Amino acid sequence: MDEIVTSRVPSEVRRQGSAILKKIGATQTQLVNSAYDYLIQHECLPTDAIEQLPKPGHRTLTPEMREELTRFLSESTVQVPESFWGERTYKDILEEGRRADYASLA
Repeated sequence: MDEIVTSRVPSEVRRQGSAILKKIGATQTQLVNSAYDYLIQHECLPTDAIEQLPKPGHRTLTPEMREELTRFLSESTVQVPESFWGERTYKDILEEGRRADYASLA
């Protein structure tokens, strides 16, 4: 059996929220259920998660982060043989690929 949840919301917040719910075709019940789903999945409120996002600005990698990044890049980078390029530029190769993609759509 489903439970009923009662809460207090400032009038202006409810007015704006209801307008957006109507615009996206959702109900207040869906909003509350999705809030509970988020809480269960992340064990925090969405506002707490936003506060935990990195702030804009300069970052310095720790030695461990630098090592992990270097390892990742070396594992995910492949060498392209010189014969692949020939006289072509990156732009030429990209254009060839796009032409081939468009040709397959016709």
